[in-house]
Amino acid sequence: MRLVGLCMWWLATTQALGDVAVDKQWMDWLNTPPPEVVQEAALLNARADQITAELLATPSANLSLGEIDVVVSGGGNWDGYFMGVQMLLSRLEAATARSQPGSQDTWSIAGSGTHVANVTVVRHAGASAGGMMPFEVALKGENLTLQHHLAYGLLEQSFPREFGSVLAAAAEQDHHWRLMAPWMIQKWQPRFVPVAVVVAPSVRVVLP
Repeated sequence: MRLVGLCMWWLATTQALGDVAVDKQWMDWLNTPPPEVVQEAALLNARADQITAELLATPSANLSLGEIDVVVSGGGNWDGYFMGVQMLLSRLEAATARSQPGSQDTWSIAGSGTHVANVTVVRHAGASAGGMMPFEVALKGENLTLQHHLAYGLLEQSFPREFGSVLAAAAEQDHHWRLMAPWMIQKWQPRFVPVAVVVAPSVRVVLP
């Protein structure tokens, strides 16, 4: 691990880490995600809606989980798998609220029956990226977090030289997440304290 840390430090001090053009593009996309990212996020949201509706139309599906805590393992950009689960859980939570007495709204597929959900996520915990993404979702909202992560994939495609190796890409992303952190805390500062109560991240950074 010490060797990896030294390699990361070398990359950070000798390569184009913090390249002005890359940094500017990232910050621009944080403020205004590009149209292709917004479109892709909309497609993923529609897919999550459809999967949720199918679950609610399946009587054999066990959707009576009650109050749950969600713990997410670390794994870098594998946290995208968590985002998929998060998108379903948030919709099941919405369906739970809609099934309460007095609500006339239900989720269903045309021609199918409905299945009542009982899912409420109370807290999140996670290590590394598994703690960061739930924190982002709680702070910025699910859809904007999805757009930001899709935008980062587009950033890597747009600047192949800066992300030309695994170590370089890891160092760049560490740098860009450091840019994003104060930006999002300042932008959504009123939400920060409530988020800290319901999300418990454990994060280790490579560079000081």
